[in-house]
Amino acid sequence: MDLIPDFIDRKHGRAKITYEHPAMEKFTRETYGIMVYQEQIMQIASEMARLHHGRGRHAPARAMGKKDRDLMATQQRQVRRAAAPSAAPPRPRPSACGS
Repeated sequence: MDLIPDFIDRKHGRAKITYEHPAMEKFTRETYGIMVYQEQIMQIASEMARLHHGRGRHAPARAMGKKDRDLMATQQRQVRRAAAPSAAPPRPRPSACGS
């Protein structure tokens, strides 16, 4: 509900459309960079945290369906932790020879 004014402003060109992560653009382009639908959240979690099969992929949906804030927070932390390696490319390690 907090993002409704942002959605409207983006839709009418009064605000810039931004994406929290480049991988989210393909899932939220039609909704102006804002996650509106539960399916968008599931697609993003699946893509970024590599939750493709089994119970892990459906756990965030169950938490949202139950409107269990504690469970949703737990799922959010797990998805972020799983997505962290893909969030940014690894930094090059310093050379052992100092070059």
